[in-house]
Amino acid sequence: MPWTEIIVGVVLVILFFGLFRRSSSRSPRIWSGDAPEEQERRNTRTDINYQGWGHWQSNRRTRAGKPALGATVTSTAWRIIVSALFCWSGMAVAANVRRDPTADALDRCLTLPANTPTAGQTDCEALAARSYDRRMNTAYAALLHRLPPKIGEQLRRSQRAWLAFRDSEAAARQAIYATRQGTMYVPMESDDAVTIIGDRARLLERYLRVLAIEP
Repeated sequence: MPWTEIIVGVVLVILFFGLFRRSSSRSPRIWSGDAPEEQERRNTRTDINYQGWGHWQSNRRTRAGKPALGATVTSTAWRIIVSALFCWSGMAVAANVRRDPTADALDRCLTLPANTPTAGQTDCEALAARSYDRRMNTAYAALLHRLPPKIGEQLRRSQRAWLAFRDSEAAARQAIYATRQGTMYVPMESDDAVTIIGDRARLLERYLRVLAIEP
């Protein structure tokens, strides 16, 4: 069962419980303090020599009364309901965040026991890099098809500049990792390369979504 359905069910149960307690806890407040006859005498005597006056003065806030147990439970239930609704709305927003299929596939590939060795991890990264490269080229071609010629030419210059940046960054990255020793750095270098092309692919796809918005 999806998490959203579980949370909605819990919220409904708590809501029903809160409403039931609210409707069934109409009893008067439970008052703390003197007996009724003592309270009556206190209300007619205000001199400081009155027995119990000091106690009454120092406990006025307490003597104001305590809510009934049902009311306390109801208040707690409503606080739980509000907190649950906030959590549910946050999870609903998170569920609607656009998923990256290539990143998801990469995560699944890396978690396979067969890909635990360094060679398996680099193979997963290589698959992700090719996937992002296809997505980038697809988005790039779609943008050129939809954009006016003048803006399309600007995009071409931008893509050429990005390709030059990609190659320059690759040379710098290889030089940096060449200063390290150990097989653990091999998949790290591959992951950095995937990050570069993945960012570009997602950016071009975002441009397409922007163009799809009605003006």
